[in-house]
Amino acid sequence: MNGSRSDRPSAVDAHRPAKGYPLAAILSVHQPRTVANDYTVQYEGRRLQIERRSVTAGLRGGRVLIEKRLDGSLRLRFRDRYLRWHQTPPAAPKVASAPTRPRRRGEAASGPPPGPPAASPDHPWRKPFKRTLSLCTKPDISTLR
Repeated sequence: MNGSRSDRPSAVDAHRPAKGYPLAAILSVHQPRTVANDYTVQYEGRRLQIERRSVTAGLRGGRVLIEKRLDGSLRLRFRDRYLRWHQTPPAAPKVASAPTRPRRRGEAASGPPPGPPAASPDHPWRKPFKRTLSLCTKPDISTLR
């Protein structure tokens, strides 16, 4: 080699001090999630409810970052601030409605009102459109002859 390098390590420590850096946040596992309309986030089969005092503008439908720390704790971060949260029970599954019997005459309707009645088969809307052009069928009334 050209002699500009030495095989001996330097006596000066080149590491920066870790003071002032959030090492717990830097060394955590980050998982982005979308906040639902009810301010909940799904993570590893759990529902995390964001507390009311942590709700800010743009949070609903926004992206939060879930930090799983080395000690096993979870932190939710939205933009540059951490959110308070608590775990809620999973959402109840939707129950299929049981089949109902047909309505009898005179019973009140329980569902939405029926739509407009269908047009009869001989209604003008169902007939083909025929365009008739009148090609100068009006009498000539000019006085310039």
